[in-house]
Amino acid sequence: MYLATTAIDEFWPKNKKNIIFAGEWCREYKKKYLAEIECLPFLWDDVKDVDKAQEYCKKIYEKTLQSLTYSVNMHLGINKEKEYYRRLLGNWLLQFIHQAYDKFSILKAAQKKGKIHTWTLNNEQFYYPFDVDDYNLKSNDDIYQLQLFSEVIRYMGVSNRTRKISVPLGLKEDLTFEKNPKDFKAIVMKVYLLLAKLIKTKEQAVIVGPYIKRRKWLLSLILICKSPRRIILDPFKYYLNVKNKPIDFNFRKKNRIKSTAFSSWIAQFAINNIPQCYLEYHFEFANLVKELYPSKGNCFFTYNALYGNIPFQYFVASRYKNDFIVSAQHGCSYGMLKRDPLEDYDRSIVDCFYTYGWTESAQTRPLPMPKLIKERTNVKTYGDILFVTTTRFRYITRFQPATNSTKNISDHVNAPIQFFSKLENTASLIIRHHKIDYLRKWNNRERIKEVFPEIREDKNKSFYRSLEQCRIFISDHMGTAFLEAMQANVPTIVFINKTSWLFRKKFETFIKDLEREKILFFCPHAAAYHLNYVDRDIGSWWRNKNLQKVRKNFISKYALTSDNWMDRWKSELLGAINKISKSYLQKKF
Repeated sequence: MYLATTAIDEFWPKNKKNIIFAGEWCREYKKKYLAEIECLPFLWDDVKDVDKAQEYCKKIYEKTLQSLTYSVNMHLGINKEKEYYRRLLGNWLLQFIHQAYDKFSILKAAQKKGKIHTWTLNNEQFYYPFDVDDYNLKSNDDIYQLQLFSEVIRYMGVSNRTRKISVPLGLKEDLTFEKNPKDFKAIVMKVYLLLAKLIKTKEQAVIVGPYIKRRKWLLSLILICKSPRRIILDPFKYYLNVKNKPIDFNFRKKNRIKSTAFSSWIAQFAINNIPQCYLEYHFEFANLVKELYPSKGNCFFTYNALYGNIPFQYFVASRYKNDFIVSAQHGCSYGMLKRDPLEDYDRSIVDCFYTYGWTESAQTRPLPMPKLIKERTNVKTYGDILFVTTTRFRYITRFQPATNSTKNISDHVNAPIQFFSKLENTASLIIRHHKIDYLRKWNNRERIKEVFPEIREDKNKSFYRSLEQCRIFISDHMGTAFLEAMQANVPTIVFINKTSWLFRKKFETFIKDLEREKILFFCPHAAAYHLNYVDRDIGSWWRNKNLQKVRKNFISKYALTSDNWMDRWKSELLGAINKISKSYLQKKF
């Protein structure tokens, strides 16, 4: 039996007989096939299985990180501790292990159906991402996923034949290096940072990526003006000035595999594919940030720069013992989902973690989100019904107890269609798709439009403009847009698939409250029937005292915001640096 792991049909047998797909991502939307091809069942349809996979991968992650620490240290001739590499490449490694375990599990499931064989990509055409952003972008690409599948297939000893692809992913010239930008904002930022260093008198709170999604530059300017000598903004956009270096195949391809077990080869697999910024350009990046902020005892605050800002990752990895590293929640699932790998990673590498209201330990502290839209005092009786949907990655890139990969079709295509089919007033409906729906290649937009061609698409560039204009907000997932709609007191309805989500016990009480007040539904039909009923008089439903009490309680714990959020930020950051002292840093380690 031939196992197809990709939608690239030049890697399928010509007769397409006795073939089975590894997943629904192998099918292209509206493409006609000579025969109906069987597909392996999606392994992560039940969120409880996702939870088990997360737990297993967490254990493998620690062992793999230790292995990488030893191997990379030996290769580079340095002596960095495990915690250095956790901060440097831990986010990438965790995601890499998740996608690898998915592929391993798929091949195991295929082997249960009988003897399988397949084609794999020639090593000469392999692509080596430069950094995490490059890796994440290529994770949407069928050729790069074919490459990763090819390696797992060989590690597991599955029968395969190697071949080349007609148009490979090539390493383009100057792909790795962005020139120092010369636009007006970049020049202003450069001058500002020089002045900030000259006038410094005490320890500073340095904000790296404030995650302000509306009027970013204006609000950032107002924020730093509240304490110009103590709080500064540094996006950590520092660039290398070296030529492209060759891939270190001698180290990457060194065979360290002892068996076909997942735990035996995952470290080798990671080394083979580690982004160049962590290996070939290790010393260049380390030197790039070596002289930044030479005095100890500063506070560095970020929302998401720990994930993909390579200079900042190197800085934190080398300075976490000397400074106060602070991160903050920047997504809906934190504090809600039973396990959130990004939350776990954040909290494992910082001294303090700011949340949208919830707390679990002394490390977690509430900090209001920037208030980007005014809270409504009246219910609108006019305007559109705004439906916000999303599109998931085609391949498993990270296990999370929410919609993953193939379940995109059931949760973000079929469920919205079921909702629309029972809606009485589709004329007032506008739909807002994920901004990179086209890149994830599930064709959600086209699939929904085929059934409901009359539904208009939201034309506003800004989601906040659409939220301000709509009379009611609807969504098929619990995302940041849902939190912001609740903050703004916009009448809100959300429906989700119960088999896709797994919540923490503390959050289950809020789930019951939202469900009781008919804000949250687990059935798209029920959500549509409710909208049909309340659309005649939205105010009677949304202004209900019990509902408003539930809403306010919810946002105080999971969507905290404030008119005075800047003052709260200032207070927290200045409080943090005031607590930093030599005695504190000595106690810390």
